[in-house]
Amino acid sequence: MIDIAFAIECEGLSREHRRALAAALETALPWLASLPGAAIHRLNLASGDGRQALLSRHTRLTLRVPRERAADV
Repeated sequence: MIDIAFAIECEGLSREHRRALAAALETALPWLASLPGAAIHRLNLASGDGRQALLSRHTRLTLRVPRERAADV
């Protein structure tokens, strides 16, 4: 397995983003959900009580996939 990280180009994200993000990634990478051990790492969001969370410039979208599928990501 290998982790592949992508920079995120936005300042904020809904705190309820997980399902929509997973659905979008599974649309783009339909094989992702069926691969044993593949994962979408949780995004680190800034604390607070608003519906919108601020993202650090250091926040990355990280996917764990088998090394053989890395080029597909």
